[in-house]
Amino acid sequence: MKSDFTCILIAALLGGYLHAQEPSPPEQLSLRAALAAATNGNPVLLSGSDRIGAAQGLRVQAGLKPNPRIVFQTENARAWGSPRIDFWRDTDTYMYGAQVVERGGKRERREDYAAAGVARATSDRNALEAQVKARVAAAYWNAAGVSRIVALYRQDLATFDRIVAFNRARVQEGATAGIDLLRIEIERDQLSATARRAEQDAEVARIALFREMGKPVFPQVVFSDPLEDMPEPLAIALDEVFRRRTDLVAAEAAIRQAEVNIALQKANAKTDPEVQLGYKRTAGFDTLYGAVSIPLATRNRNQGNISVAEAEYRHAMHSAEALRNQIRAEWEAARREYDGKRAAFDQTITPMRARTREVARVANAAYREGGVELLRFLDAERIRIETEVLYIRSLTELQQTIVNLKIAQGDEL
Repeated sequence: MKSDFTCILIAALLGGYLHAQEPSPPEQLSLRAALAAATNGNPVLLSGSDRIGAAQGLRVQAGLKPNPRIVFQTENARAWGSPRIDFWRDTDTYMYGAQVVERGGKRERREDYAAAGVARATSDRNALEAQVKARVAAAYWNAAGVSRIVALYRQDLATFDRIVAFNRARVQEGATAGIDLLRIEIERDQLSATARRAEQDAEVARIALFREMGKPVFPQVVFSDPLEDMPEPLAIALDEVFRRRTDLVAAEAAIRQAEVNIALQKANAKTDPEVQLGYKRTAGFDTLYGAVSIPLATRNRNQGNISVAEAEYRHAMHSAEALRNQIRAEWEAARREYDGKRAAFDQTITPMRARTREVARVANAAYREGGVELLRFLDAERIRIETEVLYIRSLTELQQTIVNLKIAQGDEL
């Protein structure tokens, strides 16, 4: 009895250990979850957020006024020679405060420039996030498409294994020639080799997805969003496209920053006097001391920095105009690409897939009944598999085209 209990305990512990060693099933990954993960803790986006923090620090610094100065000065003091001097009677002693008075609204112009810098850093970060999401969405559909092709090949391999077993049994019964079995085995091996290449492509595509998401690990996942789920993108006007595009918003923020920089550099051209006021003791008498120091703008009138600021403004204007032309072309090309691929998918790929499936079904049934020869059956299966792969790849390309159109329109993914 004790021995039986020991065996049961060992079996239970061993079963628990083996269960613990079983790999957990891959997690489901939707496009929404992939996009959320890509924007959470992504080093690329964190660097953009750090730039915003740096710009906010510069904004704080820009609003600070110049520090005052305290000066202590003594003259005519000596500890040698004759006659001896009385320090408090014979020396000149100064102690005064000095303050630079900014003219031309320099502090206000610095604050405007720093605020424009914060706005530009924020818009740059938003544009960077849109780019990351676009790459992640494209990589997601590519990985999902290749993964589905792998599943298709595995299913077809299982089908071919059953056909091989069926024909091996018929060869043993003498109902068919051995050359037919060999021909089917060769077809199965070719499909197996193609499936292995597809699995390698799936691995690369999955790693590329997690790389675009900014992740250091590449776990096995199941892509839960179906390729057939293709919402029709909404058509919008070009002016609305310009308003939505985050990269154009960033370009316009650069224009604004360059514009206020011109005003800042012109304000910096104005000289700032320094006012001094304090105490003086000379010949034993306590007196007041005052002075004004005014730089003479005879040579340096900040003309170089003004010229640079104006050139940067023109550069920002031209860059924004070039970007508008690029956006207009991208939007038009994305619309035409989507319309063309959607029409080809609906009018050609989908009906062709239905026909090849029907041909393969009839050929399979006729072959099993001996009504069609082997080569015709294999041709029908090969065409069916190729058409299924074409169908999946067309779905993948159409999903990526939808992503491109949404990005071109400035839509949120």
